[in-house]
This record gives sequence, C-alpha cells and structure tokens, in this order.
Amino acid sequence: MEISSAIQGELSTTFGKSSSTNLIEALDLAQPQILSNSNTAKDKLTATKELQKLIQQKEVKNEKLTHYL
Repeated sequence: MEISSAIQGELSTTFGKSSSTNLIEALDLAQPQILSNSNTAKDKLTATKELQKLIQQKEVKNEKLTHYL
C-alpha cells in the first residue's frame, strides 16, 4: 500500500518546519487521512505500519542532519 501524495506532502511540510520534535504532530495530522482511506482492519494496520516506517526513516534522517550541524 502506498501513502498518497497528499499525505506525503503533509509529512514533508511538517518535517520541514524544524526537527524531529514534529514527529508526533506529523503522525497526528496524517494518520486520520490514512485510516479514513482504508476499508478494512487489515488495510488500516498496514497503513499505520507504513506511516510509522516513514516517520522512523524521517527521524533517522533528521538525527543525521542534526549530528552534522
């Protein structure tokens, strides 16, 4: 399952604001959209796992960027 471009845009906007402190905000903003677009419990679980994976990747990237500053 792919995350829609609107959700990716929301995540990019949120992550672009500052640091990894926006992870919770990004999750709160994007998760309802993902869950509302899912039809079954399995789809919702898959969507949530995909979102968590994306956020973890962004957090690692933010940590690396912060480390080099």
